[in-house]
Amino acid sequence: MSLIEVLIGLVIISIAVFGILSVSWSSTTTMTKAKNLSRANLLLDEIYEEIIAMPRDRFRVQLSPSAVAPSAANPEDSRALFKSVLDYDGRVEDPPQDIMGRRVPGAEDFIRKIHIRYVELEDSQKPSTPQNSDLVVITVEVLRDGQVERSLKFLRSLL
Repeated sequence: MSLIEVLIGLVIISIAVFGILSVSWSSTTTMTKAKNLSRANLLLDEIYEEIIAMPRDRFRVQLSPSAVAPSAANPEDSRALFKSVLDYDGRVEDPPQDIMGRRVPGAEDFIRKIHIRYVELEDSQKPSTPQNSDLVVITVEVLRDGQVERSLKFLRSLL
């Protein structure tokens, strides 16, 4: 066996090893992205299910968030005491928490933001205010590294 044959063999083997390593690295990156998207979806679903499950009498129109409920601005407060959907407005959780105020395991790299706005009415004579609008748009965003990983918008009737 000559030196040229050995060198050609080494080149072929190194190309094969490089191909296997690149597929492995690509697979790991894809799995990490899928795990992050899955976790973001779980964080969205948690808030969605929580708001949808809120009884109608707790969902009545109020001109301001509940006076006795925790503040949305204070992420240490438990959402279990929220009396109205408006209590969720402006809530930023860094890191996200469950309904009892405990940190969600594995979600330390994420931020969850919740915004609520009234649906504007088609009739120009009636401005969109809490007194005459019975629909709200709830927007939940899950961010990771400052970028929106997932977001969800849904309508909820106040009546």
